[in-house]
Amino acid sequence: TGIDELIYYMFNEEDYVQELTEDNINNINHLYIGVDYGQMNATAYECFGLDEVDKCVRGVDEYYYSGRDEGKQKSPSDYAKEFKDFVDRIQEETKTKKKPEGLKVKYAFIDPSAKGLAEEIKRTCPDIIIRNAKNDVALGISRVQKMFSFKRLFLSPKQKHLIQEEYQYEYDKDLLDKGKEVPIKKNDHCQDAKRYLIMGI
Repeated sequence: TGIDELIYYMFNEEDYVQELTEDNINNINHLYIGVDYGQMNATAYECFGLDEVDKCVRGVDEYYYSGRDEGKQKSPSDYAKEFKDFVDRIQEETKTKKKPEGLKVKYAFIDPSAKGLAEEIKRTCPDIIIRNAKNDVALGISRVQKMFSFKRLFLSPKQKHLIQEEYQYEYDKDLLDKGKEVPIKKNDHCQDAKRYLIMGI
């Protein structure tokens, strides 16, 4: 990938990947999940919390499954069950003395084309508010770039696929030469989930 094509060119792990500490957890009141859904393509859930003391968005955890890579597709009801397991695990793992119940997911911003999955998640997780993600790609990318540039967005080491995509998500070089910024539809499932979340919050 050339530097001109790389969308999140400012990203590096030293500055933008941080373990979630007990203090961070205590500073967070709500968690949010961005959901990108695919059948053969990957399905990704990216969970972040709003740190109200350090005034930033902090990565918490990730779920990633690719039907194509694994050779087996899952149904929306399978994904909804795994979404609930993911939410329950995060709540368990974020228990601290100050937050004995752990952190709860307040909103999920779901790929607007994934109506079936959204309905299944509503059934399995009735306490979570489901929102159709805003899918304005150019605006979403510019907001994420701004969040990175102002050091207001950090990823968790657990978000392995998202970290990997940061180095691979790029604009189409031929269209860039014509003055158009159009992302290549590749290495973008976690990116879409992250963008939905940033647009949502």
